[in-house]
Amino acid sequence: MAFQKGQSGNPKGRPKGAKNKTPNELRKKISDFLHSKTDNLEELFKDLDSAQKAHFLEKMMPFVLPKLQSVQMDADINLKQLSEEELDLIINKLQGYD
Repeated sequence: MAFQKGQSGNPKGRPKGAKNKTPNELRKKISDFLHSKTDNLEELFKDLDSAQKAHFLEKMMPFVLPKLQSVQMDADINLKQLSEEELDLIINKLQGYD
């Protein structure tokens, strides 16, 4: 028996804040597994060749370092509209004199 478009077998829907059980259980198992392997991590790392070490470090960095976000500058900045103070502030920032 198919439902009509816009209708379902649960008209109230999923309760707000309800979590998926399967992903939570899987996350817990993976977390437990990783925690059990951290004692051996340094020893395992020593056994890797240099390319594998670089790959491992590259994959782990996002978990400890914040990601840089790209910034897009608006190329249509009209410098003639800026005050002397604003221009000085920009120059000082560019020179690192904050």
